[in-house]
Amino acid sequence: MADMLTRNGILALKIQADEDTAATPTVGSDAIEVESPAVGPQSETVTTNEVTGSLDVRPPVVSRARGSATFTALFKGSGAAATAPDVGAALRCCGMSEAVTASAVTGTAQAGGTTSTIVLASGASATDDAYTGMRLAITGGTNNAYVGRIVSYVGSTKVATVVPAAGSSFDNTSAYSIAANVRYRPTSVITEWASIWHWKRATGSGNSVVDKVTSALGSWELTTPVGDVGRMAFTFAGRAVASSDVSDPGTPTYDNTRPVAYQGATTYLGGVVVRPTTWRVNFGATPVATDDPNDSFGYGNAVLTTRSTTGSIQIPQTLLANRDFFTLARAQTQMSFAVSWGPAAGYRTTLVIPALIFNNRSDQDNQGVRQETIEFGAFGNDRGAFLVFD
Repeated sequence: MADMLTRNGILALKIQADEDTAATPTVGSDAIEVESPAVGPQSETVTTNEVTGSLDVRPPVVSRARGSATFTALFKGSGAAATAPDVGAALRCCGMSEAVTASAVTGTAQAGGTTSTIVLASGASATDDAYTGMRLAITGGTNNAYVGRIVSYVGSTKVATVVPAAGSSFDNTSAYSIAANVRYRPTSVITEWASIWHWKRATGSGNSVVDKVTSALGSWELTTPVGDVGRMAFTFAGRAVASSDVSDPGTPTYDNTRPVAYQGATTYLGGVVVRPTTWRVNFGATPVATDDPNDSFGYGNAVLTTRSTTGSIQIPQTLLANRDFFTLARAQTQMSFAVSWGPAAGYRTTLVIPALIFNNRSDQDNQGVRQETIEFGAFGNDRGAFLVFD
Protein backbone atom coordinates (compact mmCIF):
# COMPACT_ATOMS: atom_id res chain seq x y z
CA MET A 1 0.00 0.00 0.00
CA ALA A 2 1.44 3.37 -1.06
CA ASP A 3 1.93 6.08 1.52
CA MET A 4 0.42 9.53 1.15
CA LEU A 5 3.16 12.00 1.94
CA THR A 6 2.14 15.38 3.29
CA ARG A 7 4.40 17.32 0.93
CA ASN A 8 2.93 15.57 -2.10
CA GLY A 9 -0.48 17.18 -1.52
CA ILE A 10 -1.92 19.88 -3.80
CA LEU A 11 -4.51 22.52 -2.95
CA ALA A 12 -6.45 24.41 -5.59
CA LEU A 13 -9.12 27.10 -5.23
CA LYS A 14 -11.42 28.33 -7.97
CA ILE A 15 -14.07 31.05 -7.89
CA GLN A 16 -17.52 29.74 -8.75
CA ALA A 17 -19.70 31.13 -11.53
CA ASP A 18 -22.38 31.82 -8.91
CA GLU A 19 -23.25 31.00 -5.31
CA ASP A 20 -24.93 27.67 -6.09
CA THR A 21 -22.78 26.21 -8.86
CA ALA A 22 -19.68 24.33 -7.71
CA ALA A 23 -16.52 24.89 -9.74
CA THR A 24 -13.92 22.32 -10.76
CA PRO A 25 -10.45 23.55 -9.82
CA THR A 26 -7.48 22.27 -11.80
CA VAL A 27 -3.86 22.00 -10.73
CA GLY A 28 -2.79 23.74 -13.93
CA SER A 29 -4.73 26.96 -13.35
CA ASP A 30 -5.90 27.13 -9.74
CA ALA A 31 -3.19 25.60 -7.54
CA ILE A 32 -1.91 27.65 -4.59
CA GLU A 33 1.29 26.96 -2.67
CA VAL A 34 0.17 26.56 0.94
CA GLU A 35 1.27 25.22 4.30
CA SER A 36 -0.77 22.85 6.51
CA PRO A 37 -3.86 22.39 4.31
CA ALA A 38 -6.93 20.70 5.82
CA VAL A 39 -10.08 20.39 3.71
CA GLY A 40 -13.19 18.32 4.10
CA PRO A 41 -16.45 17.70 5.94
CA GLN A 42 -16.63 18.25 9.69
CA SER A 43 -19.25 15.95 11.21
CA GLU A 44 -21.58 16.78 14.07
CA THR A 45 -23.34 14.40 16.43
CA VAL A 46 -26.57 14.36 18.41
CA THR A 47 -26.59 12.91 21.91
CA THR A 48 -29.70 11.20 23.30
CA ASN A 49 -30.77 10.35 26.83
CA GLU A 50 -33.04 7.30 26.63
CA VAL A 51 -33.91 5.25 29.68
CA THR A 52 -32.25 1.93 28.85
CA GLY A 53 -32.30 -0.16 32.01
CA SER A 54 -28.58 0.52 32.31
CA LEU A 55 -26.23 3.31 33.32
CA ASP A 56 -24.75 3.23 29.82
CA VAL A 57 -25.89 5.82 27.31
CA ARG A 58 -26.62 5.05 23.68
CA PRO A 59 -23.98 5.95 21.07
CA PRO A 60 -24.33 9.45 19.59
CA VAL A 61 -26.18 9.85 16.32
CA VAL A 62 -24.06 11.14 13.45
CA SER A 63 -25.79 14.28 12.21
CA ARG A 64 -24.89 17.11 9.90
CA ALA A 65 -21.52 17.96 8.33
CA ARG A 66 -20.29 21.35 7.27
CA GLY A 67 -17.57 21.98 4.75
CA SER A 68 -14.32 23.37 6.15
CA ALA A 69 -10.98 24.42 4.71
CA THR A 70 -7.95 25.85 6.47
CA PHE A 71 -4.50 26.59 5.08
CA THR A 72 -1.66 29.08 5.38
CA ALA A 73 -0.35 30.96 2.34
CA LEU A 74 2.76 33.11 2.10
CA PHE A 75 2.24 36.86 1.74
CA LYS A 76 3.93 37.59 -1.58
CA GLY A 77 3.46 39.21 -4.95
CA SER A 78 3.25 37.47 -8.30
CA GLY A 79 6.61 38.75 -9.55
CA ALA A 80 4.94 40.96 -12.16
CA ALA A 81 3.35 44.35 -11.57
CA ALA A 82 -0.44 44.51 -12.03
CA THR A 83 -0.67 40.70 -11.94
CA ALA A 84 -2.74 39.16 -9.16
CA PRO A 85 -0.89 37.00 -6.59
CA ASP A 86 -1.76 33.34 -6.26
CA VAL A 87 -3.80 34.08 -3.11
CA GLY A 88 -5.89 36.63 -4.99
CA ALA A 89 -8.82 34.28 -5.57
CA ALA A 90 -8.82 33.30 -1.88
CA LEU A 91 -8.91 36.97 -0.84
CA ARG A 92 -11.83 37.63 -3.19
CA CYS A 93 -13.78 34.85 -1.45
CA CYS A 94 -13.13 36.45 1.96
CA GLY A 95 -15.23 39.52 1.30
CA MET A 96 -12.53 41.54 -0.46
CA SER A 97 -12.89 43.19 -3.85
CA GLU A 98 -10.04 43.08 -6.36
CA ALA A 99 -9.04 46.12 -8.43
CA VAL A 100 -6.26 46.01 -11.01
CA THR A 101 -4.51 49.25 -11.92
CA ALA A 102 -2.88 48.02 -15.10
CA SER A 103 -0.58 50.99 -15.66
CA ALA A 104 0.74 53.88 -13.62
CA VAL A 105 -1.64 56.76 -12.86
CA THR A 106 0.19 59.99 -13.60
CA GLY A 107 -0.58 63.66 -13.23
CA THR A 108 0.50 66.94 -11.71
CA ALA A 109 -0.81 67.97 -8.32
CA GLN A 110 -3.02 70.98 -7.77
CA ALA A 111 -2.23 73.75 -5.33
CA GLY A 112 -3.21 73.46 -1.68
CA GLY A 113 -1.14 70.54 -0.50
CA THR A 114 0.79 70.16 2.75
CA THR A 115 3.78 68.01 3.68
CA SER A 116 1.41 65.07 4.33
CA THR A 117 -1.39 65.75 1.83
CA ILE A 118 -1.28 66.11 -1.93
CA VAL A 119 -4.16 67.35 -4.07
CA LEU A 120 -4.22 65.08 -7.09
CA ALA A 121 -5.01 66.32 -10.58
CA SER A 122 -8.57 67.39 -11.41
CA GLY A 123 -9.05 64.24 -13.49
CA ALA A 124 -8.28 61.92 -10.56
CA SER A 125 -10.96 59.55 -9.29
CA ALA A 126 -13.98 61.01 -7.49
CA THR A 127 -14.37 57.82 -5.40
CA ASP A 128 -13.26 57.83 -1.76
CA ASP A 129 -10.27 55.55 -1.06
CA ALA A 130 -9.75 54.96 -4.79
CA TYR A 131 -5.96 55.10 -4.29
CA THR A 132 -5.65 54.14 -0.62
CA GLY A 133 -2.71 51.80 -0.05
CA MET A 134 -1.02 52.62 -3.34
CA ARG A 135 2.58 53.73 -3.88
CA LEU A 136 2.99 57.38 -4.89
CA ALA A 137 6.24 58.75 -6.30
CA ILE A 138 7.00 62.38 -7.16
CA THR A 139 8.71 62.48 -10.53
CA GLY A 140 9.30 66.20 -10.90
CA GLY A 141 8.81 69.60 -9.30
CA THR A 142 8.49 70.15 -5.56
CA ASN A 143 9.54 67.06 -3.54
CA ASN A 144 11.03 65.38 -6.60
CA ALA A 145 12.14 61.77 -5.82
CA TYR A 146 9.75 61.47 -2.86
CA VAL A 147 8.20 57.99 -2.47
CA GLY A 148 5.37 57.22 -0.06
CA ARG A 149 2.10 55.39 0.50
CA ILE A 150 -1.39 56.82 0.31
CA VAL A 151 -3.19 56.06 3.59
CA SER A 152 -6.50 57.75 2.70
CA TYR A 153 -8.10 59.51 -0.24
CA VAL A 154 -11.15 61.81 -0.44
CA GLY A 155 -12.68 61.72 -3.89
CA SER A 156 -14.64 64.97 -3.67
CA THR A 157 -11.53 67.04 -2.92
CA LYS A 158 -8.88 64.83 -4.63
CA VAL A 159 -6.86 65.01 -1.40
CA ALA A 160 -4.57 62.05 -0.71
CA THR A 161 -2.95 61.70 2.70
CA VAL A 162 0.52 60.15 2.47
CA VAL A 163 3.23 58.73 4.70
CA PRO A 164 5.92 59.71 5.36
CA ALA A 165 5.58 63.48 5.38
CA ALA A 166 7.55 65.20 2.63
CA GLY A 167 10.23 67.82 3.17
CA SER A 168 8.08 70.58 1.67
CA SER A 169 4.40 71.12 0.97
CA PHE A 170 3.25 69.51 -2.26
CA ASP A 171 2.15 72.09 -4.82
CA ASN A 172 1.09 72.50 -8.42
CA THR A 173 4.58 71.68 -9.69
CA SER A 174 4.63 68.24 -8.04
CA ALA A 175 4.35 65.68 -10.83
CA TYR A 176 3.35 62.26 -9.48
CA SER A 177 3.06 58.65 -10.52
CA ILE A 178 0.90 56.06 -8.72
CA ALA A 179 2.36 52.62 -9.42
CA ALA A 180 0.53 49.89 -11.31
CA ASN A 181 -0.83 47.40 -8.80
CA VAL A 182 -3.41 44.86 -7.72
CA ARG A 183 -5.36 45.92 -4.62
CA TYR A 184 -7.78 44.15 -2.29
CA ARG A 185 -10.14 46.01 0.01
CA PRO A 186 -13.14 45.01 2.16
CA THR A 187 -16.58 44.88 0.61
CA SER A 188 -20.01 44.14 2.06
CA VAL A 189 -21.44 43.11 -1.32
CA ILE A 190 -20.54 39.42 -1.50
CA THR A 191 -20.60 38.05 -5.05
CA GLU A 192 -17.83 35.42 -5.16
CA TRP A 193 -17.71 31.96 -3.58
CA ALA A 194 -14.94 29.35 -3.72
CA SER A 195 -14.66 25.67 -4.52
CA ILE A 196 -11.58 24.29 -2.76
CA TRP A 197 -10.04 20.89 -3.48
CA HIS A 198 -7.18 19.17 -1.70
CA TRP A 199 -5.56 16.18 -3.40
CA LYS A 200 -3.71 13.75 -1.10
CA ARG A 201 -1.57 11.75 -3.50
CA ALA A 202 -0.47 8.17 -3.09
CA THR A 203 3.24 7.76 -3.83
CA GLY A 204 3.08 4.52 -5.73
CA SER A 205 -0.37 3.97 -7.19
CA GLY A 206 -0.80 7.15 -9.24
CA ASN A 207 -4.11 7.80 -7.50
CA SER A 208 -5.29 10.32 -4.92
CA VAL A 209 -7.94 11.06 -2.36
CA VAL A 210 -9.53 14.45 -2.98
CA ASP A 211 -11.28 16.41 -0.24
CA LYS A 212 -13.63 19.22 -1.23
CA VAL A 213 -15.66 22.13 0.04
CA THR A 214 -17.86 24.24 -2.23
CA SER A 215 -19.84 27.50 -2.05
CA ALA A 216 -17.29 28.59 0.56
CA LEU A 217 -16.45 31.96 2.09
CA GLY A 218 -13.62 32.70 4.47
CA SER A 219 -11.44 35.05 6.46
CA TRP A 220 -7.70 35.55 6.96
CA GLU A 221 -5.12 36.56 9.54
CA LEU A 222 -1.73 37.97 8.49
CA THR A 223 1.21 37.64 10.87
CA THR A 224 4.64 39.09 10.06
CA PRO A 225 7.67 38.87 12.39
CA VAL A 226 10.81 40.81 11.52
CA GLY A 227 13.27 38.76 9.47
CA ASP A 228 10.56 36.25 8.60
CA VAL A 229 8.00 36.08 5.80
CA GLY A 230 4.38 37.11 6.18
CA ARG A 231 1.93 34.24 6.53
CA MET A 232 -1.80 34.43 5.84
CA ALA A 233 -3.88 31.87 7.75
CA PHE A 234 -7.15 31.28 5.88
CA THR A 235 -10.32 29.73 7.33
CA PHE A 236 -13.24 28.83 5.05
CA ALA A 237 -16.73 27.44 5.69
CA GLY A 238 -19.11 26.12 3.05
CA ARG A 239 -21.01 23.18 1.67
CA ALA A 240 -19.65 19.73 2.55
CA VAL A 241 -18.79 17.27 -0.20
CA ALA A 242 -17.92 13.60 0.36
CA SER A 243 -14.26 12.75 -0.28
CA SER A 244 -13.47 10.41 -3.16
CA ASP A 245 -10.68 8.43 -4.81
CA VAL A 246 -9.54 9.96 -8.09
CA SER A 247 -6.69 9.62 -10.53
CA ASP A 248 -3.56 11.68 -9.98
CA PRO A 249 -4.32 15.31 -10.96
CA GLY A 250 -0.92 15.88 -12.55
CA THR A 251 1.80 18.45 -11.94
CA PRO A 252 0.65 21.74 -10.41
CA THR A 253 1.53 25.10 -11.92
CA TYR A 254 2.64 27.81 -9.48
CA ASP A 255 3.98 31.32 -10.07
CA ASN A 256 7.24 30.23 -8.32
CA THR A 257 7.77 33.71 -6.86
CA ARG A 258 9.51 33.54 -3.50
CA PRO A 259 8.34 35.78 -0.67
CA VAL A 260 10.47 38.66 0.60
CA ALA A 261 11.38 38.68 4.30
CA TYR A 262 10.07 41.54 6.41
CA GLN A 263 13.14 43.76 6.53
CA GLY A 264 14.21 46.85 4.66
CA ALA A 265 10.63 47.92 5.22
CA THR A 266 8.88 51.24 5.70
CA THR A 267 6.50 51.00 8.66
CA TYR A 268 4.48 53.96 9.90
CA LEU A 269 2.02 54.38 12.75
CA GLY A 270 0.19 57.69 12.67
CA GLY A 271 2.71 58.87 10.08
CA VAL A 272 5.65 58.22 12.43
CA VAL A 273 8.27 55.54 11.76
CA VAL A 274 7.98 52.53 14.10
CA ARG A 275 10.06 49.34 14.42
CA PRO A 276 7.71 46.42 15.06
CA THR A 277 9.22 43.13 16.19
CA THR A 278 6.06 41.56 14.85
CA TRP A 279 2.61 42.66 13.78
CA ARG A 280 -0.66 40.86 13.18
CA VAL A 281 -3.92 41.77 11.44
CA ASN A 282 -7.05 39.62 11.67
CA PHE A 283 -9.55 40.48 8.92
CA GLY A 284 -12.28 39.30 11.29
CA ALA A 285 -14.91 38.13 8.80
CA THR A 286 -17.29 35.46 10.11
CA PRO A 287 -18.11 32.77 7.52
CA VAL A 288 -21.18 30.67 8.37
CA ALA A 289 -22.54 27.66 6.49
CA THR A 290 -26.30 28.19 6.29
CA ASP A 291 -28.86 25.60 7.42
CA ASP A 292 -30.26 23.56 4.54
CA PRO A 293 -32.42 20.53 5.43
CA ASN A 294 -32.62 19.63 1.73
CA ASP A 295 -28.87 19.13 1.51
CA SER A 296 -27.64 15.59 2.15
CA PHE A 297 -25.25 16.94 4.83
CA GLY A 298 -27.68 19.48 6.30
CA TYR A 299 -25.72 22.62 5.49
CA GLY A 300 -25.79 24.89 2.46
CA ASN A 301 -23.83 27.78 1.01
CA ALA A 302 -21.75 30.07 3.18
CA VAL A 303 -22.54 33.65 4.13
CA LEU A 304 -20.45 36.30 5.86
CA THR A 305 -22.46 37.56 8.81
CA THR A 306 -20.15 40.19 10.31
CA ARG A 307 -16.62 41.59 10.18
CA SER A 308 -14.41 43.10 12.87
CA THR A 309 -10.84 43.80 11.78
CA THR A 310 -8.41 43.75 14.69
CA GLY A 311 -4.70 43.31 15.28
CA SER A 312 -1.64 44.00 17.35
CA ILE A 313 1.78 45.63 16.98
CA GLN A 314 4.78 44.78 19.17
CA ILE A 315 7.25 47.66 19.26
CA PRO A 316 10.06 48.93 21.51
CA GLN A 317 8.70 50.90 24.45
CA THR A 318 9.49 54.59 24.67
CA LEU A 319 8.83 57.50 27.01
CA LEU A 320 5.21 58.51 27.41
CA ALA A 321 6.15 61.97 26.16
CA ASN A 322 6.85 60.32 22.80
CA ARG A 323 3.98 57.84 22.69
CA ASP A 324 1.32 57.17 25.34
CA PHE A 325 -0.92 54.41 24.04
CA PHE A 326 -3.10 54.29 27.15
CA THR A 327 -4.02 57.96 26.76
CA LEU A 328 -4.53 57.54 23.01
CA ALA A 329 -6.86 54.59 23.65
CA ARG A 330 -8.88 56.49 26.24
CA ALA A 331 -9.26 59.38 23.81
CA GLN A 332 -10.29 57.03 20.97
CA THR A 333 -7.63 58.65 18.80
CA GLN A 334 -7.61 57.38 15.22
CA MET A 335 -4.29 56.64 13.53
CA SER A 336 -3.20 55.08 10.27
CA PHE A 337 -0.90 52.05 10.02
CA ALA A 338 1.10 51.45 6.85
CA VAL A 339 3.75 48.85 6.18
CA SER A 340 5.44 48.11 2.87
CA TRP A 341 8.45 46.10 1.78
CA GLY A 342 9.95 44.41 -1.25
CA PRO A 343 12.81 45.28 -3.61
CA ALA A 344 11.06 45.91 -6.92
CA ALA A 345 7.81 45.98 -8.86
CA GLY A 346 5.98 42.66 -8.64
CA TYR A 347 7.63 41.87 -5.31
CA ARG A 348 6.37 44.76 -3.18
CA THR A 349 3.68 43.95 -0.62
CA THR A 350 1.76 46.52 1.39
CA LEU A 351 -0.84 46.61 4.15
CA VAL A 352 -2.60 49.86 5.01
CA ILE A 353 -5.16 50.43 7.75
CA PRO A 354 -6.49 53.96 7.24
CA ALA A 355 -7.88 54.36 10.76
CA LEU A 356 -7.28 52.23 13.84
CA ILE A 357 -8.14 52.79 17.49
CA PHE A 358 -6.06 51.31 20.31
CA ASN A 359 -7.89 49.29 22.92
CA ASN A 360 -5.24 47.63 25.09
CA ARG A 361 -1.51 47.37 25.74
CA SER A 362 0.79 44.98 27.59
CA ASP A 363 4.50 44.85 28.46
CA GLN A 364 6.75 42.37 26.69
CA ASP A 365 10.42 41.32 26.86
CA ASN A 366 12.35 40.64 23.67
CA GLN A 367 15.90 39.42 24.30
CA GLY A 368 16.21 41.75 27.25
CA VAL A 369 14.72 44.76 25.47
CA ARG A 370 11.51 46.22 26.92
CA GLN A 371 8.69 46.20 24.38
CA GLU A 372 4.95 46.74 24.41
CA THR A 373 2.22 45.00 22.47
CA ILE A 374 -0.53 47.33 21.33
CA GLU A 375 -3.91 45.88 20.42
CA PHE A 376 -6.23 47.75 18.08
CA GLY A 377 -9.45 47.66 16.11
CA ALA A 378 -9.90 49.12 12.63
CA PHE A 379 -12.42 51.91 12.17
CA GLY A 380 -14.69 52.66 9.19
CA ASN A 381 -17.12 50.80 6.95
CA ASP A 382 -15.51 48.73 4.19
CA ARG A 383 -12.04 50.20 4.83
CA GLY A 384 -10.60 48.08 7.62
CA ALA A 385 -7.52 46.79 5.78
CA PHE A 386 -6.14 47.31 2.26
CA LEU A 387 -3.69 44.84 0.71
CA VAL A 388 -1.66 46.06 -2.26
CA PHE A 389 0.69 44.08 -4.50
CA ASP A 390 2.76 46.34 -6.75
